[in-house]
Amino acid sequence: MSETAMYTAGILVEDKNYAKKSDIKLKALKILVFIFAIILVVEVVVYLIFMPLYSSVDIFFTGQTNFTETQLRSMCGTEIEQPWINFNTENVVMNLSQNYSIESVIVEKRFPDKVFVQIYERIPVAATLVSIDDKTVSVQIDKNGVLFSMDERIPNENIPLITGLAFDGKIEGTRLHRKLRPIAEQIATIQKSNPSYFSVISEIRVIPKEYDNYDLMVYPVQYHTRVLTDRNLSLESLQYMMIVLDVIDKLEENVKEVDLRYGSVSYKTVL
Repeated sequence: MSETAMYTAGILVEDKNYAKKSDIKLKALKILVFIFAIILVVEVVVYLIFMPLYSSVDIFFTGQTNFTETQLRSMCGTEIEQPWINFNTENVVMNLSQNYSIESVIVEKRFPDKVFVQIYERIPVAATLVSIDDKTVSVQIDKNGVLFSMDERIPNENIPLITGLAFDGKIEGTRLHRKLRPIAEQIATIQKSNPSYFSVISEIRVIPKEYDNYDLMVYPVQYHTRVLTDRNLSLESLQYMMIVLDVIDKLEENVKEVDLRYGSVSYKTVL
């Protein structure tokens, strides 16, 4: 009986040691869970409160082709230094829109510190030349007739040069007179289908007429002959113009000007 009692006591001692170890492990697990809970709470507080209130915004620009990110950040002004909670999207839109090469801007705030700026730049369909401070500079024109991006460069081969325009005062950011805006719209339509036609035209001159009307004088690159046409510029009219010039060039020498107005063809020769 004494041996049996001693064996039973040994089992009881082992059970107590196991229970003690289990209790220590449970307490350690609880401590770890408590620590992780504290860390999680701190992260949530930082994410929900401190980042929006105190962190500078993390800003991303998309859509730009003629601006660097550094330039855009500078154009945003001091607003870009504000924390997310104080960041004013309307101010950024206004600041960026002051550059006339930008047609529109969309600014979106995303919690807790992100700002996304979508840039839509103006696309030139034509250009004109103006004189400023005794210097001739090129001004680009978009499809809506808005003048922007003044520089000294000549437009590329698919951007026609329009001359004969008159401007008073401010130039960049203004629009062509309402009677001249169809020119920009027509050129934009032609460029969508066949922009190469403007690589063979060196100049389109506006010839004013009475009652706010006008004709167009077109100067082709391949011919010494200029073409007088009405204000309706289209892909079909350019195709017809090139056919007429090709035929006249083969049949008649020294033709100075071809008149395609009024549904007929007439021309003037050099005496």
